[in-house]
Amino acid sequence: MSNRTIVRTLTFQGLTASNIARQLGISRERVRQIKVDEELPTRSRKLPSICPICGEPARYTFCSGGCAQTNKHRTHSRWVTCDDCGKPVVRTLSKLARNRHTFCDNKCKGHYVDTHWGGKKGEKVDGK
Repeated sequence: MSNRTIVRTLTFQGLTASNIARQLGISRERVRQIKVDEELPTRSRKLPSICPICGEPARYTFCSGGCAQTNKHRTHSRWVTCDDCGKPVVRTLSKLARNRHTFCDNKCKGHYVDTHWGGKKGEKVDGK
């Protein structure tokens, strides 16, 4: 295989002129000359990253704020059930660590407190 073919192949794989020159045992300048003759880009550009959520090309790690937020919920949240009605709700790991019980809204929280702690202050009631 000729140096030209190898330079073309390695350029499309994203290698820099320095790495190509090192592999072929030729100078960076010679690699640059081959690239000019073959009409290949002479400057290395960072390849666009791919958004891990939707698969679209991304300028940074994620293509949009929506995908970044989705990733945050994926990694920092869990689905749990309301302790009163059993409805599934999403809660962050930090909120789960802080609270002993999980409720979907204040209505369920109030019902749970009335059922389990209704009576005199601090006195536990065995409610159904």
